[in-house]
Amino acid sequence: MKKMNFPELIKTLAMLIVMTGLSVGCAVVKEPPMLPIVAVPLLPEPEPPPQTVSSLQLVLETVLFEFDKAALLPEGLSKVEEFSKIIQKHAPRTVVVAGHTDSIGEESYNVSLSERRAYTVRDAFIANGINPDSLIIKAFGENKPITTNATIEGQQQNRRVEVTILNEGTRSVQAGIPTQSVGTRIAE
Repeated sequence: MKKMNFPELIKTLAMLIVMTGLSVGCAVVKEPPMLPIVAVPLLPEPEPPPQTVSSLQLVLETVLFEFDKAALLPEGLSKVEEFSKIIQKHAPRTVVVAGHTDSIGEESYNVSLSERRAYTVRDAFIANGINPDSLIIKAFGENKPITTNATIEGQQQNRRVEVTILNEGTRSVQAGIPTQSVGTRIAE
């Protein structure tokens, strides 16, 4: 066997590779550095955000007011007491008290009458322990009937006050409808 020096060996190997059609590759593999292993405690699943109750609207379905009056009838007073308990369960949310009338009479007079009715219910709520700062008054007059004004029964149903308990942090029923504070007596 013939002794070869290193350059001759490389030259011979290169010729062998070319003649046989083999391809050879060389690579130096370097091991990746070992990373330290750290034990991390598993965190509990985060609790889902609390469910928020959407606005709750209460309509005093009993006949609350006589024609052209803002004083609550006895059955209206008992409904207000019942609603006061519901409102207290949802404290400290804002409560909108919206007065409505039938369509008999001048529109401006009906707005004023609906406002007086809303304030009557507001005062009854305050007498039942509701925080006056949480109450907002709205007066719609005859503009939002829930039924026809063509019958006596329909007119009685339209003489109503709607109470809406808003979501936490909300101060108006819907965008675009201005609200008024309890201390202010401006009709919409």
